[in-house]
Amino acid sequence: MKLKKITIITFTFSIFLLTANIINAGLGISPSRIIIEHLLRDSHYEKTFVLSRSEPKEDLNFRVLVEDSIKDWITIDQGTEFTMPAGQQRFPITIIVEPPPDTPNGSYGGNIRLISAPRAQEELGGSSAVTSLAAVIQSNFTVTGEQVLEYSILAINIKLVEEESPIGITLTINNTGNVKARPTKVHVDIYDKFKEIFLESYDITEMGFVDAFRKDDIIIEIPNKLSAEQYWAVVSVYRDNILLEEESVVFEIVEAGSLEKQGILKELLIDKEEFGLAEVVKITGLFENTGQVILSAKLVLEINKDDKLIDLIEGELVEIDVNGTKNLVAFFKPPEIGKYTIKGYAIYSGKTSSSKELRFKVKSSSLVASIGSGPIGAIGAIILLIIVGIGMFIKKRINPQTSQKSTKP
Repeated sequence: MKLKKITIITFTFSIFLLTANIINAGLGISPSRIIIEHLLRDSHYEKTFVLSRSEPKEDLNFRVLVEDSIKDWITIDQGTEFTMPAGQQRFPITIIVEPPPDTPNGSYGGNIRLISAPRAQEELGGSSAVTSLAAVIQSNFTVTGEQVLEYSILAINIKLVEEESPIGITLTINNTGNVKARPTKVHVDIYDKFKEIFLESYDITEMGFVDAFRKDDIIIEIPNKLSAEQYWAVVSVYRDNILLEEESVVFEIVEAGSLEKQGILKELLIDKEEFGLAEVVKITGLFENTGQVILSAKLVLEINKDDKLIDLIEGELVEIDVNGTKNLVAFFKPPEIGKYTIKGYAIYSGKTSSSKELRFKVKSSSLVASIGSGPIGAIGAIILLIIVGIGMFIKKRINPQTSQKSTKP
C-alpha cells in the first residue's frame, strides 16, 4: 500500500513539473467568434484569428478539436496539430469553412477548441484533465440556397504615377454577400489641377472581383497621356444604374523614372527549430514595400548544411502594394539529418534586399525525439524514465524469487 502511494505521488509531481511553466503563460485569441449568415453550401470562407500569450518562453504545442456538427466543414491552415514557437507572442491561424454540397438549409454551430498540452503527455496518452491552456472560437453558420449580392465601396484612391504609366485607381470594397462581387461600371472624369478645365473621361466595365465575405481592393487602370502635374479625378462607381459612390480625388503625375522602388525583408520565420527527416520546412519572409510604386517580390533561400551550400530555392512572385506588407513563402525538404543554416533575401524589380539567417536541426524519428525539444521535452523524457524505473522496481518487489533465481549459476 505504501509503495502504491509513493508511485502515485511521484507520477503526480512529474506531471506538475511538466505543466507548471505553461499554466503561467496566459493564452488568448482574437476575435473569439465566427458568424456567417447566408452561407451557401459547397462555398468557401476564410477568417484569420490571432493567438496571443504573455510569456513566450518555450514552444507551445496545440491540437485542434472541432465539435461534430461542423467537424467536416472546418480546416485549419496550420493543420490539426501545430506549434507556437518560443519567443513568438502572436501567432496567426486561418479558419477555412466549406459546408458540404448536401448540407440542408438551417443554422449550425459549435466550438472550435485550440488546446495546448505538453507533447510528452500527448505521446503517453494523457487525458484532457491535464490540459494546461485552451482557446475557444464560437461559431454560428446559417446555410441557405439563396444567392445574396451585397457590397459597399469603402474608399477610392489614386497613387502617385509616372508619365506614360497607366493611372491606377484603387477601389476598396467590402463584400458582405455570399457570391463574388464587383461594380458594374466605373466612370472617371479628369480635370486640371484647379478642377476648372475638363480634360478627358473613361468608362471601365471590365475589372476583377472581390470574393464573398471579404474586404479587398480592386485596381482598375486608365491610359495616361498627361504630362507631369497635379490633376483631379471625379470617380463614379455604379451597380447597374444605381450610383453607389462618387468621390473627387486629387492625384499627381511625375517624370518617368523618378519614383523610388524600395523594399525591406523585415523578418525570416520558421515554425520550429527541430524537424523530422520526412517533414517539409516552411520558411516565411515578411516583406514591406517602402517605395512609391507597386512591387513584385519573391523569397530566395540559400540552404547550407555543415557550412556548405547544398540548395538554392525560390518562392513565387507576390505583388505588394505601396506601404503594404505581405508574406513571401518558400518550402524545403531536408535530404538528411543534421544542422542547417538558411540565408534568406527578397528579389524585387531587379534589386536584392538585405538578408536574414535562421538555423534548425533535422533529426531521425525516435521515441525521445517525438516527445519534443526544449524544457518541456526534457521534462517529458525524465518523466518517461521515472515511469519505466518505477515499473521495474514494482516488478522486482512483486517477483523477488524470479530475480534471485536469475542470479544462480
